[in-house]
Amino acid sequence: PPRTFIVSSAGCVFVNGRYNYASAITDEGYAKPGQEISYQLQISDTVAENEGGGKRLTLFRCTMRSQQKWWFLSEADEEQPGTDKDVDYYQHKSNKKEEATPPFSGWVTCRSAGIEPPPTLESSGIVVPRGEEYNTLEHQLAKWALENNLIELVLGDSVHREIVARSKELIEFLASMCTLDKPLEIDAEASVDSGMIANRYCLKPSHLLLAWKTCTSKADAAVSTEVYKLLVEILPSLPNGLAITLVKEIQKSLADRAEKRDYLFEVAEFCGALAIEKNKNSNDATLTVISDEVRSEVLELLWDVLTHQDASTLKNYEQLKEYVTHELRVEPMGTKHREKFLRSCCLTLKAHAEHPSDNGSGSTSGDSVDEVLALRMVQLTRFVLEACPREQAALLVTSNDAALAVLLLRELVAYLKRRAVAISAQLMRKLSSVSGAENNHPVALSERLHIIRYVYGLSDRAVMNSQHLDHLWALCAGPGDREALMVFIANASTVDNTSVAGVGSPDNTVMQPHKGAQTAPAGLQQKLPLSSAFSDEVSLYAFQHLFCASNIDWEQLGEGAYQSFQKLFKSLSKAIRSSLTSNGPALDALWRICLSAGNDDVASQAMKDLLVVYSAIAQRPATWVEGRAESSADAANSAERTEESFVRRIFQCLVKVKGGLESGDASSERSAERCVRILNAAVGHSNGGGGRTSNSAIAATLEAISNSNNVAEACRSVPHGMRGQGSYRTIGIMAKRTPQSNSIAVPQLSSTATQVAPGKLPSSVRFSLEVHPLETLGSIKAKVAKYCNHDAVLVKPLAVNGRGVSYGVRSSGETGQANLNLESEESIVAQLGITDGCEIVFLLAHQKLPDNSPSPSVKLSSKKGHGLDLSEIFLGDGSRDAADRFFDTLLNVLEALPVRDVAETDDSAAQEVDTHKLVWDLLLSMPSNRGIVDRVQSSAERNSPDQMQDGEAMAVDVPRRDPEWSSLLDERCFHRSVYIMQVIDSFLQPSLEILSTLPRDQFRTLSNAMKRDAVAFRQGFIDSGGFDSVMKFFISSGRDGGERRKKTQMGSAVALRILKCCFFGDIAPMDKSSSSLSLDNAGQNLLGSLSESRALMKRLTLVVTSEEGVSDAAVLDVLQLLQLLFTSNPRMVTDLFSSLSSRNAEKFLMVLLLWESGGSVTAATVSAGSKIRKGTEDLILMIPQLALCSLPGLIKAMDKVDVGSDSTNEFFSVLRKLVDGHHGQVDGRGAVVSIPSKSQLRDLGTAVCAKLASHPRPTGP
Repeated sequence: PPRTFIVSSAGCVFVNGRYNYASAITDEGYAKPGQEISYQLQISDTVAENEGGGKRLTLFRCTMRSQQKWWFLSEADEEQPGTDKDVDYYQHKSNKKEEATPPFSGWVTCRSAGIEPPPTLESSGIVVPRGEEYNTLEHQLAKWALENNLIELVLGDSVHREIVARSKELIEFLASMCTLDKPLEIDAEASVDSGMIANRYCLKPSHLLLAWKTCTSKADAAVSTEVYKLLVEILPSLPNGLAITLVKEIQKSLADRAEKRDYLFEVAEFCGALAIEKNKNSNDATLTVISDEVRSEVLELLWDVLTHQDASTLKNYEQLKEYVTHELRVEPMGTKHREKFLRSCCLTLKAHAEHPSDNGSGSTSGDSVDEVLALRMVQLTRFVLEACPREQAALLVTSNDAALAVLLLRELVAYLKRRAVAISAQLMRKLSSVSGAENNHPVALSERLHIIRYVYGLSDRAVMNSQHLDHLWALCAGPGDREALMVFIANASTVDNTSVAGVGSPDNTVMQPHKGAQTAPAGLQQKLPLSSAFSDEVSLYAFQHLFCASNIDWEQLGEGAYQSFQKLFKSLSKAIRSSLTSNGPALDALWRICLSAGNDDVASQAMKDLLVVYSAIAQRPATWVEGRAESSADAANSAERTEESFVRRIFQCLVKVKGGLESGDASSERSAERCVRILNAAVGHSNGGGGRTSNSAIAATLEAISNSNNVAEACRSVPHGMRGQGSYRTIGIMAKRTPQSNSIAVPQLSSTATQVAPGKLPSSVRFSLEVHPLETLGSIKAKVAKYCNHDAVLVKPLAVNGRGVSYGVRSSGETGQANLNLESEESIVAQLGITDGCEIVFLLAHQKLPDNSPSPSVKLSSKKGHGLDLSEIFLGDGSRDAADRFFDTLLNVLEALPVRDVAETDDSAAQEVDTHKLVWDLLLSMPSNRGIVDRVQSSAERNSPDQMQDGEAMAVDVPRRDPEWSSLLDERCFHRSVYIMQVIDSFLQPSLEILSTLPRDQFRTLSNAMKRDAVAFRQGFIDSGGFDSVMKFFISSGRDGGERRKKTQMGSAVALRILKCCFFGDIAPMDKSSSSLSLDNAGQNLLGSLSESRALMKRLTLVVTSEEGVSDAAVLDVLQLLQLLFTSNPRMVTDLFSSLSSRNAEKFLMVLLLWESGGSVTAATVSAGSKIRKGTEDLILMIPQLALCSLPGLIKAMDKVDVGSDSTNEFFSVLRKLVDGHHGQVDGRGAVVSIPSKSQLRDLGTAVCAKLASHPRPTGP
């Protein structure tokens, strides 16, 4: 042990001094082993008592009850030393390494007698005989190791990783020998052998350089890793001179000109090992740490690595940055190095900012900038600032008139200019060893902008101005650059409350453990917000003159740009507390974004924002105008002006779109789609669902109907798509009888009801029903009661399954289900969310059930929501000029939209189909155009109701108006003609259910008037030539190819309904699918005068074989019309099949016999599909000629039938009946034929055998 310890810097002054070894020694002069070590200081009695005079102080080790060994500086009790009677001044809780001798630092002041600060210790001499101080066992061992070249053997050419791993203690021992020998006292020095020199045998700089040379020369990565680890672990034990020599040598190897090699990787690995060792021991305060001098050299080395031109290739780059961050926060050296490194960054930034990007000839200078290194230096600038306390960072940024912030802006401008020159000169070459500058450009620009935003956010004393933004805006002309700049401007315009990593207060700096302070984790730095980078005035300028500029190409901008537009708009609205849209370019910009954005998500969000803006303007509360409060009339006028402005703008857009479509401008198709989507949303309608109308629109319609005095007024406000029976929704009905009601026999009330024996009624009945969107639940209940022959009072709706979006209906908790038990009978179908395919469950009770429905019913609110009142653009005023212009423009756009062939399935074709649907959704959702309605009425020249009797029109001569009908139903204006046919259909077959919400007497009056009007219109329509025009249109619409057939799909359905109604008259909805419809007098006359029956028959088959997406109702109409034609003239069957190719004839039969309804499988769709298949079977068996023509096709189609399908029963049923029961039939020429013939039977047998052979064998028993 040391001979003496010198105590200094203690708050108790008398504790300071030289403490001599006080424990026992051997006769030879060595410390006696196995005893507690202690040192004593005897203060002279001549010293004043208050200064410790006469005290004997002891530095000794005491074993605590926890068996830990603590060191104390105390005034030991003479009788019981080492007990509570001692006067303790300072103590040290030692670890294992510090138990042998008193530690130099880390002492703690005892509260009982000590005074701050605690002392530090220094040893002197060794307890050995005089003259043997430099000849101890340690000296002899070190001498032996060096003389035998152990270091060279461990780290030389024969190095091995296992040997290196075990040599740490040896190297640390030799390192400790560098400072072991202290200056000797005079008497001891004289007795030392002249051959002994202090600190002669110890670790030398050559040994450390050999270790580093091994790292840089060995290809074995495992060996190098062990050497790195060794050097890092011994670094704290090295004297400053050795440690600094090692670090400087490593630093020199970054650019070793002698070997013409750069050892960046090896240096980075060494630094990485330093970082790992630091993290591993960060919580161990007992370990020795490196001195401030060595720490400074290590930081310089790390900085050289981070700023190396190839540093981006290092895998541990981020790890090294974290290590540097921690070291930069260690005081007192941290402040000095932060400022030094920031100056280094600024010098590089200045060089890049002043680099000549253009030498005047349009080419870049020969000394090009390494763009990767340039970006990294910008990033390191922020890195250094984040390591600073917030106050220091703000001061560094704002000093010298915010020179640093301006320098970063200049560097960004210089970078953008360099890139612009490179692009213009087509010099997209590789500018760095890592990646091409162009490939890295989005990241480079984004990073620079983020850093500028950070720097300008550190203090509100550094701000950007509008000239800065204009300059950047001009340079960032490309879409990607422009979007990145917009994101930057939006983010920089507001205070950023997100956490700012690494920026804290001075109180959170990290101190060296040996300085006596605790080490604070770097993550505890205070998180502070970033201030805005410019004032509200500059933000407003940026929004109005840059973001809202008319020359911005939103075609190329994405979601980031629009989110920035939104963010800046909202922040400015709050800041300046006024509307940016009433006066200013914001509204124009929103319109441009809606119509021209290339990103559909951007356009969709812009549409929502546009309508919110208009609604906010229209619903803005009364304000002060010229010193007076704005009146409610003024507010109403303001709302009207807003709606007029919207209508004017959308009309201008549609006119422009129409012109673009006619000129072949591809972008006009998208603009058309956007315009219609805006309109759909503006009037409060969904973009999908077949023109599904919103809650408030439905309520407004019902309110208008309730205030109507006649049929015309009632229909005027009904949406176009709901006027006729084409808007019916086919739903399933399940009626459950109670056990008591099963035995009650009720007379049949409906011809379509299932016939059952009296006294044995089924427990449940399932059937399909057509309901109207505006029909009440009570009306549906009445239909169910009629079908089931049950008293309506005893019918109770229970639930609806598979529904769509509802408007406040009570949910049962399961998706698509709703409880109807508590719903009022006045609730309507649309309100309940009942759509095609839903199933309503009814209870057929035996006694009246209690009424749990609310009374009065809670009706839909007609209060205007966020939509605009745009009904006038469809209804118009008395002159209707504006409404007609708008309607004509909308239809012209629809006509001009290109339609692709059905075979095309690419995304663009799908988009065009959606655009057509969007336009039709809008047309169907709004009231019918009054000009069209009046023209249809006048062309049919309806007779007055008093001329009718017995439901028939009297024989009144009606002049033919073929020119009028030809102009209305013009094949060149297909969509307009379809719209007109929908109006015709609504007059022929009006939906009485739209009146179901009216009181009973009013309903009866208006519904009877509606029926009489329909009868009169039918007669006038047929007599005036309307029927002939519809049939001509229907026949001619099927003559073209796929493009026309694609458009024809919706036209065919309404044409079929019109033709069917003209033949059969008004048909009750529950009887529409019946195969036993009969002609009235008008229908018989019409059939007798039919001149194009064969063309009509062929066109009907094309509906089945050629048109995609045909509805079940349309196919049922086709079957009924074919049955009418075939029964009226059986020869048509032969004519039809002779005119069709064998493939089309086979397809016609197969499609119908194997028909499966599209969409989801519900009771309603299954029922409709079954009716079509059964109707086809009945039609084949009803007409012998059809049976004769059908059998060959059925036999040929046998191999295409999926026997596992549930839709094949009718196919095999008709095939079996044709084989078994039809013999001796007469063909069209009167000849007797046999069905089937022998050849047909032979073909049938072959087809059946082939089908059986191809079918898998059953695996069951």
